Amino acid sequence: MINISIKLNKNEHYGRENIDSALKRLKNKIDQEEIMETVRKKRSFETPKQIKIRKLKRMHKILKQNKKSNKKHQ
Repeated sequence: MINISIKLNKNEHYGRENIDSALKRLKNKIDQEEIMETVRKKRSFETPKQIKIRKLKRMHKILKQNKKSNKKHQ
């Protein structure tokens, strides 16, 4: 069982954080921890070819993120 919690932040203007922004933070946290990918992997059998494709996509995503972060720091 996976347990993730998000607390609503206090906003100085409106008292509490908007539910949409809290859901967006939850989605980002799920994406960062790769929870949905784990659930999908365990749901059904994955062929060796599918594993290879998934790993290549992941590497491509990491390289893309590294390029973006390098541009910000320059």
